[in-house]
Amino acid sequence: MQITSVVSPKYIQPDNSVIDCLIGIDGAAASIPFTCRAGAPEQHEADLYQALVAGSHGPIQAYQPPALADAKAQRKAEINQWRLAAEQAGFSFVFPDGETGTVQTRERDMVNIVGLAMGAQVTPGATFHFRDAEDVTHVMTAAEVVALGNAAQAFITGNYQQAWILKDQVDQATTVAEVEAITWGS
Repeated sequence: MQITSVVSPKYIQPDNSVIDCLIGIDGAAASIPFTCRAGAPEQHEADLYQALVAGSHGPIQAYQPPALADAKAQRKAEINQWRLAAEQAGFSFVFPDGETGTVQTRERDMVNIVGLAMGAQVTPGATFHFRDAEDVTHVMTAAEVVALGNAAQAFITGNYQQAWILKDQVDQATTVAEVEAITWGS
């Protein structure tokens, strides 16, 4: 790839470690967006970053912090991702056999848990098998399966409640710094 032109460079991180620009390349009809980083592993990216910093392609536009509305929208999207990540990780559960295992709560896991809990309500005298994230199978009574289902639902609900609280904090924030200070653990 031969770069024929570089225009509109601008820093996109407050520490000036990342630059967005438009580059022209041999054979391309139009300029294409390109991002280069300080210390990039790809040689062409590292070379372009150094050339831009050296001023070879003109001045670099200073970093512009995101507008408050943009920062709020981005943080809410991140909160959704944090919630999903927490759900994907699952929760620790002490099974009736005394073993502690991880109950995964991905969508397909919840379908399984709800199905087991429904089956337990229909056939209360039956025993059920549940395999945890560590691949340990636990034999459970119907009442124990219902308790597992309740615990899984409480975990999912707790994650949603945490997300709602954080999103309310985002709505109440009056500066980008306040928005950026809101994290899943806060």
